Amino acid sequence: MNNLIARLLGRRQPTSDALADQIEAQKAALNDAQARTAASAASRRLALDAGDNAALKAADETRDTARRDAEIAEHAIKTLEAALTGARETEERDAFRAEVEAARAAGDDLSERIRVEYPRLATELADLLAAIEGHNSARRRLSARGRELGETVEIEEVEAFRRKPRLGRHYPGLGYRDLIDAIDNLPGLHAGDDSIRYAVSR
Repeated sequence: MNNLIARLLGRRQPTSDALADQIEAQKAALNDAQARTAASAASRRLALDAGDNAALKAADETRDTARRDAEIAEHAIKTLEAALTGARETEERDAFRAEVEAARAAGDDLSERIRVEYPRLATELADLLAAIEGHNSARRRLSARGRELGETVEIEEVEAFRRKPRLGRHYPGLGYRDLIDAIDNLPGLHAGDDSIRYAVSR
């Protein structure tokens, strides 16, 4: 670590916020030094007018000290600004890596959840789809038989709600008519597994 930064901020790796704060402090110190330099010039003119050698010497010492303080502040600002650029790049990279790691951990958690919950949910879905198709099959059969007997049959489609505007998520392409194969394994966890497939044609 740069000795100047260590002197100003300690031996620990400084954060971008700490560096930015110290830059502002050094800018304030620079402004103060420049103000003292300007003031010493006025004091020097007065000392010259008065022919006061002691006052002239004091004004020169004040000016020289202020100039040195300004030089120190300017050097510190340049050093701190370079360090600030590096710190921000490091922090951005660290934040990105942390986000990647969080996404990886979330994926692991989701995979475990799928492994635990998918068989039950898939079975329930299969039962529900079979029940819907069973109902619709009975509806079609009874409607056809009613026409033969001259009877009016009013049995609403159980999935009619799908055509009504409603809040909630929509999953395009997820049909229900053709649930093919048995649910034996978990799709995605075994190579080549495709135990559930949907035909989206109506």
